[in-house]
Amino acid sequence: MKALLFDFDGTLVDSPRVYFRLIEKACATSSLPAPPFEFLARVMNEGFPLAHYYTFTEAPEMVVRQLPGLIHHLWTEHFHQEAMPFPEVFQVIPAFSCDYLLAIVTSSPKRALEVLRLHGLLDLFAVTITAESVSFRKPHPEPIEKALDYLGVRPQEALMIGDTPLDVLAAIGANVDAIGVATGTATADQLHQEGARAVFANLMDFSSWLQAK
Repeated sequence: MKALLFDFDGTLVDSPRVYFRLIEKACATSSLPAPPFEFLARVMNEGFPLAHYYTFTEAPEMVVRQLPGLIHHLWTEHFHQEAMPFPEVFQVIPAFSCDYLLAIVTSSPKRALEVLRLHGLLDLFAVTITAESVSFRKPHPEPIEKALDYLGVRPQEALMIGDTPLDVLAAIGANVDAIGVATGTATADQLHQEGARAVFANLMDFSSWLQAK
């Protein structure tokens, strides 16, 4: 094994918690009911459009159209202040960087990764693939394939670690073994069902498994 590819949101950083709170704030500002957690989990896990929640409601169409822009505005203002790497990330990522090539493969914009830079972690990753880097986002395999190309490793020489079915599907499409971590919005069962080779409670447990191999 030569390379470890990591998702960002919900894998390295506890961003779903912040994202959900900002959605609730945007909905309150717009006088819209906030979608329940189960629906928001689908937004994160499946890329399901948030606006679909209001399709069969009496919510004004114009207000619903403006909601993504408001969420983006709140995200720009608050994300870097509130999002934090998971505690175990501060230990496992520096350790991994001594033995493996590391990459981030995310559908988030490049500026989201500043959270890792603020905590001295971003420079440990040899490659970062973000929304701006690709034509197709996960679950399309392009982001993972691009990371492998930049790292100069073959699919069988890498693992993709993520917290959503989108990560697993993208890995399988790129012929890379997928590792699930149940630190995001998907359950371990969901990650197994999509084809994850193994699923762990967090990155610390994954690290222990990797060291034992």
